[in-house]
Amino acid sequence: MVKKSVSKGKKKSKQINFKTKKLSHSKKKKIKIKKSRAKTKNVPAPLPVKTEINRKTNKAVHKRNKIMIDSNHNMLKEALRDLNRELKTLHSTRKKAEGSLRYVSNNLNFTQTKEIELRNKISELMKHEDHLTKRKVYVKDKIVELNKRIEKVKAIERELKAV
Repeated sequence: MVKKSVSKGKKKSKQINFKTKKLSHSKKKKIKIKKSRAKTKNVPAPLPVKTEINRKTNKAVHKRNKIMIDSNHNMLKEALRDLNRELKTLHSTRKKAEGSLRYVSNNLNFTQTKEIELRNKISELMKHEDHLTKRKVYVKDKIVELNKRIEKVKAIERELKAV
């Protein structure tokens, strides 16, 4: 392990650790680990990077990355659970809306058939009304004609009484 101190101007020096790990085919790789000081007690110092060799890809895998991937994976699982819950509520809402839509469409169909029936009745009544108005006119004409005959008969009766 080799320690180097790097300084820039008036800033405090930082320590950088260089570790060498033996990889497959005797290749060596330098890995930098930065040590930082925690400013408060609540903030933990970063985890040191530990490397492992992935047997399938022969690449170095950092445990910190695994932890981050696992935490991301857990967050994604939780997000998926939330999405599934929301999807279920949306499905139930959709089913309720479809049910109410069916109810409304059935009522609308019923109302439309009633409207058609009532229109047919109205048209029949209008035909009957036309027939009655024609009949009324016919009867009035008959009454007028009968009144004329009655007047003629009265006039003839008066003439006969006068004779």
